[in-house]
Amino acid sequence: MDVPNIIKKLCYNDDGDDMKSILIVLVLCFTLFSGTAKAAGTTNNKVLIIAHRGDSGYAPEHTMAAYNLAKEQGTDYIELDLGLTKDEHLIAIHDDTIDRTTLGSGLVNSLTLSEISLLNAGSWFNEKFPDKAKQEYNGLKIPTLEDVINHFGTSINYYIEIKNPEEYPGITDNLLKVLESHQLIGNNAIRGKVIIESFDRNSLKMIHKKYPNLVLIQLGDYPEEMNLAEIATYADGVGPNYSTMKKEFVENAHKNHLLVHCWTVNNETDMKKLISWGIDGFFTNYVDIGKKSQNAMITASVKDVTAPSKPVVNQINDYDKKVTGRAETSSTVTVKAGSKVLANAITKAGKFTITLKSTLKAGTKLSVTAADHAKNVSDATIEIVVDKTAPRTPTVYQMKNNDKKVTGKTEPGAKITVKYGKKVIATARAGKSGKFSAKLKSFQKAGRTLTVTAMDMSGNISTKRTIKIVNKTALKRHLR
Repeated sequence: MDVPNIIKKLCYNDDGDDMKSILIVLVLCFTLFSGTAKAAGTTNNKVLIIAHRGDSGYAPEHTMAAYNLAKEQGTDYIELDLGLTKDEHLIAIHDDTIDRTTLGSGLVNSLTLSEISLLNAGSWFNEKFPDKAKQEYNGLKIPTLEDVINHFGTSINYYIEIKNPEEYPGITDNLLKVLESHQLIGNNAIRGKVIIESFDRNSLKMIHKKYPNLVLIQLGDYPEEMNLAEIATYADGVGPNYSTMKKEFVENAHKNHLLVHCWTVNNETDMKKLISWGIDGFFTNYVDIGKKSQNAMITASVKDVTAPSKPVVNQINDYDKKVTGRAETSSTVTVKAGSKVLANAITKAGKFTITLKSTLKAGTKLSVTAADHAKNVSDATIEIVVDKTAPRTPTVYQMKNNDKKVTGKTEPGAKITVKYGKKVIATARAGKSGKFSAKLKSFQKAGRTLTVTAMDMSGNISTKRTIKIVNKTALKRHLR
């Protein structure tokens, strides 16, 4: 379809109705190009970052730690290679054996899920990369596809590779069944939420026949051997090895209306070169470097109008002088109380820590927003400062053995509890002025020691005040 000629024809119609023509052109352009944008989950000038086996440069590949980190770093997709266990469970693993990434040995398809679930899938990373080692990586498990989907739901996009269908009979059907059960594919699914890739074109053709709207990518080691015209009949794009790819391949793929997602790009220089060639996405072990390159290469001619997601803010207590949480990497997070800006900070690796000048009063309503480089501002996350400060130790007036009440002063509204040993013998609620009067059921013996505590509305309890009952002849009243 020659889009420029169609536009020209519509712009100069016989009726001379220019406005109508412009509207038609806009609708046509949206229709023609939105499919590709939706399929890729991106806008025309944003290059997708695909976390290769998770953020596998910083955490053990194909573990929940790698996937969680990739999400925190702001990846567009997490990639999952799939294997099929002896009892037909889909697990996230690249190799056909467990030897390289666990302390075990054997073929994936010769082991049951219960056997694989016992394996340590993290220690090898700490040994191989001591500079990136973390204690929590020891003992990590190989997750199933169900584990990953149940953990993330629709909060992340999935890029799934069907590996070795000849070694895993039924893997494709099992995958489709799982995805459909979670409504990630099918009539009610969002196109582009899942992308499926494979070197096996027969698997992709079968999927395309069953689910024509599912986004499919044909992988290839050697771009020059790819038949782009044929691939365009069953797939939405190609996944070439970038090290053997030339710029002309990208141009030819786009002429065949195919996306180009390269693998596996781990240095910033190559990322920027490929982005300048017009690729649509790339796999990387380092999402943070990918995001840096992605942001650097966004062209000035395209205005970023997409606001960041609302920040995730950790609980703020009345003794805290910091506000912490997660937000889009490199965004500026601002904390306000009403219209007053209290402080701000720039997120690093998806996390932020904002230092306040002073602690805040319990009940203070704060709004927290994130702004990206294009000054798009997220919706506000509203947080109420939590009361975590206990009342001061109550002031208790002298008590004689002929008194039947305990009196004193504490935080207004606090609940007063009077105990003899472990037994509660009286309670009361302090008034607006803070004064209280707790009635006793009987007189207390001279010399007996009572304890008095105050608990505020948030359940914070003061330290104990002890009071010793004096003989009734001691008439003087004083504050303790």
